Amino acid sequence: MQKRSFWLLWGLGCVGLIFIKLYLHNRLVNLSYKQQKLETQRIALAKEQNALRMQLLALKDHHKAEKRAHDDLGLVQLKTSQVQLLKGHA
Repeated sequence: MQKRSFWLLWGLGCVGLIFIKLYLHNRLVNLSYKQQKLETQRIALAKEQNALRMQLLALKDHHKAEKRAHDDLGLVQLKTSQVQLLKGHA
């Protein structure tokens, strides 16, 4: 009887270990998929960040800003004779 109980416990232990191994493997696969998804998002965000940086540099460029002000908005360069200095209140 004790021999039978031993083999039964041993068999159940092996089955338990197999289920634990399957669970851990499944968890590893799921985490790998999640890591891949996050890496893809990171790459997309890095590309977007680079594009936004380039856009910011273009907006900060003095010559391009002047050209846009002249071409798109119709603004013109002032002459010094058109500027009046106000004296008095600081």
